Amino acid sequence: MMVTSTSSEQSVFSPKVSHYWQTRFARGIPYSSSAELVLRVDDSLDEGEAGMVLQRPGQPVSGLISPAMAKAVGPRPLTSLEDLQAAVQEAGGRFHGADALFYFPLAVQAGLSAAPAGGPVRQLNADDAAVFEAFSEQASEEDRDASYVELDHWLVFGAFDGEELACAASMYAWDEDEFGLADLGVLTHADKRGRGYARATVRAMCHCALQQGWEPQYRFQGDNLASASVARGAGLELY
Repeated sequence: MMVTSTSSEQSVFSPKVSHYWQTRFARGIPYSSSAELVLRVDDSLDEGEAGMVLQRPGQPVSGLISPAMAKAVGPRPLTSLEDLQAAVQEAGGRFHGADALFYFPLAVQAGLSAAPAGGPVRQLNADDAAVFEAFSEQASEEDRDASYVELDHWLVFGAFDGEELACAASMYAWDEDEFGLADLGVLTHADKRGRGYARATVRAMCHCALQQGWEPQYRFQGDNLASASVARGAGLELY
């Protein structure tokens, strides 16, 4: 089960963001509802996914559980996130670490769109396969898995230090294309971190995505301080 943390400041972001998450958590049939938790049973969850939770300070927690998990939990009053967590654990499930969701506030988007990429940052394509492969091979497997940056994604940008790739970022359509969200990942060479490469690459790529009508989304484990620093440095804010 995935837990997603958000803030209550919805109006500063694109309507696409709130529309997606409101729509996502309106699926399925009601299971229980209280002042603290609104839970629904959703048969459209990905295979192997028992459920997901959206937390926003000052608002009821929104939750989805699969029909199999609902059956395992059984009929019982679930009035809080703590109740849900206990019931899921009793049923043999577990909660994964919380994902943080970052987006560009509308005010920041305006400035970002007015400042296209320059300098050593540019879009990557199939002609960059060799330099991208050399760059990827120098990263740890853990970093590659966490960042999920691929040259064949919909949009890919990189920052160069001379002839070498110092940082790469890529995007792909999130969930359903109709919502217009593009999930991004960024990977920086271990020896070149802290020099602003990630910030410049993310901003350049997101500028391009916004120009094409896509809403950038930066999603990572909430305890990943390095990713949080990159997000805030690029102008993204916690949703």
